[in-house]
Amino acid sequence: GKFQASTGRTLCDPCIVGEFTAATAQSSCSSCLPGTYANVTASLVCAQCWAGSFQGQFAATTCQACPVGTYQPNPASASCRACEAGSYLNLTGATTCVLCPVREAQLVFGQLQCLLCAAGKYNGAVGQAQCLDCAPGSFANVSGTLVCSGCESGKYQAQYGKTTCAACGPGTFNANPGQDSCLPCAPGRYAPGNGTTECTPCPIGTAQNVPGQD
Repeated sequence: GKFQASTGRTLCDPCIVGEFTAATAQSSCSSCLPGTYANVTASLVCAQCWAGSFQGQFAATTCQACPVGTYQPNPASASCRACEAGSYLNLTGATTCVLCPVREAQLVFGQLQCLLCAAGKYNGAVGQAQCLDCAPGSFANVSGTLVCSGCESGKYQAQYGKTTCAACGPGTFNANPGQDSCLPCAPGRYAPGNGTTECTPCPIGTAQNVPGQD
């Protein structure tokens, strides 16, 4: 913990803060390495930075807490790690990041929060980098959706990631929910309006031999 750089001296000098020496008869002290520090004089060894902190410089007298969006699970570290995609951290000095909850996601590293799934998307699992598009036959008309809703009978949705379903047009119908298309009315039946769940039989005295008529 002490040294003497000059000749003819009667005593040795203590190592300054940020430096150390563990051996006797030294003419100089050594700087603490990155990831370590010495905040007192005459240090024999440098102390390790604690988990959740870092020190990237030589001859440091303290360590710094990992900033928000970063973490460090190991002691004696020269830097912190950015939170991975699918996680976040809004506190300093952390040893681990928090996984994004359901209904949310985070694609970018080192973030302070996760983002709600946009309308037309959903997420039912924790720790996800991206939300998923609602499949054809379903929709999500609000943000933060856990599960997409199926289209009602009489409606359909043919595309991914949509916020609404469309009504079956005249001459078509849909009897079941969650469909990605509508069916044409069979010959002998018709549908005059939108959103039909069941085609109407042609009345007595009329006929229709072409499918999909209104």
